[in-house]
Amino acid sequence: MFKLSAIAILFAIVFACVLNAEPQADHLRLWEIARLKNPILRVMDADILAARARMNRSQVLFQSNPELELSTQRGTLRTGVVIDPGLEGPLQKEKQRTTGYEVGISQEFEVAGQRGLRIESTSAELESLVWRRQAHLRELYFGIRKELLTLSVQSRLIKVLDDQITSVSRVEQQFRNNGVRDTRLGLYALDAIQADLALLRLERTAVEQDAQVSIGNLRGLVGNSEIVRPNGNFTDADLFPHSPDEALILQKTLSTENPILKENLALATKAKVDVELARRSIYPNVTAFLSAGQERRGNGLAIALPPISSGPQSESERFVRAGIRIPIPVFNRGQGLEAGARAELTRITSTADAARLQMEIRGRSLLSRYAQARANLKGISLQVAKRTAIYLRLDQAFLTGRMNYSEYWSERSKWMTMERELNHALLDAIEARSGIEILSGIDFATGKPVELETTK
Repeated sequence: MFKLSAIAILFAIVFACVLNAEPQADHLRLWEIARLKNPILRVMDADILAARARMNRSQVLFQSNPELELSTQRGTLRTGVVIDPGLEGPLQKEKQRTTGYEVGISQEFEVAGQRGLRIESTSAELESLVWRRQAHLRELYFGIRKELLTLSVQSRLIKVLDDQITSVSRVEQQFRNNGVRDTRLGLYALDAIQADLALLRLERTAVEQDAQVSIGNLRGLVGNSEIVRPNGNFTDADLFPHSPDEALILQKTLSTENPILKENLALATKAKVDVELARRSIYPNVTAFLSAGQERRGNGLAIALPPISSGPQSESERFVRAGIRIPIPVFNRGQGLEAGARAELTRITSTADAARLQMEIRGRSLLSRYAQARANLKGISLQVAKRTAIYLRLDQAFLTGRMNYSEYWSERSKWMTMERELNHALLDAIEARSGIEILSGIDFATGKPVELETTK
């Protein structure tokens, strides 16, 4: 009895360590690679650079460049017909050439505080992208750890299946050598052994394929298709010394420091500013202009009839013009802009409220799921330990003829069923744990919020 209890305690500790183990070296190494090569992270970095450029552009004093206007003119001035009753000559006609130039400059000015609102809008957009990147960093950091732990569980089950295949293969070999006689199946026991051996090999192939899926997920997260299978050397066998603090996790999940909530807050701020910008879009920008020029008239040909005579004439005029140009909002009054901006604000606000509610519901669900998985692990580990004590004597009992193959395989199948249930419970606990870490940002290795970079 003491021996069985000792084995049960040993297996409970070992199985707990599989869940609690931290492939620390692999995790940190892959995390550093992911920070440089993850494609989604690189896209987000580019989006942040573009948003920062838009913010810098919105801070300039004038949104448009000044315009320089140069013009020249050349024409003919006709004075028309002159009638003088005191002269015998009936008419006088005169034609003069005119030349001139004008140089001017104009500048458009924004009105109604649009520049300040545009700065606020682009700043909020940049902030939302920064927090979106922070949320992805959190998913990336804990996602890599989840895949590593999943791979460790799958590797453990592969090892168990390898041991099973080795044992059954040894039984098959001794049966072929007529070293074993089955009192129930006789020679047909060999067919049963071979069929069960084939089933074990198929199951191992399926688990190996699941492990390859985890490796593929790791490669996708890291952004490097050339990574090899992690070595699985665990350096921390006590990752969860205590149960997670449910109140702390929910507090961090719903706190104002949560990157998803902060992203939604920044988007809502931008939407509110955009509504005000749309409302003020009806006010047209004013363009001020200033110009100077000169006009010259004369040096033309004068035509006269006696006794009237005329000669060349020349005169010039210099001028300065100043004023403003204001578009009249007749055809384009920004119809629909404000309504569209308000609809976008409603959408973003509703999305933020829904996200907060869903995060709270998901957080409580994951905590319950995690607690249930750990409780299942505790019970299943003890059952596996008891079955292992029997399993260690199975081969010897069958090879010495104390049990037939049907009884032998029945006991082995019960043990493998327990192993599969243990494997499912481990994967369920890892899935729940990863979801809790992503939502709250609390690292289960330390029980404290993980510190990731917040700006780029």
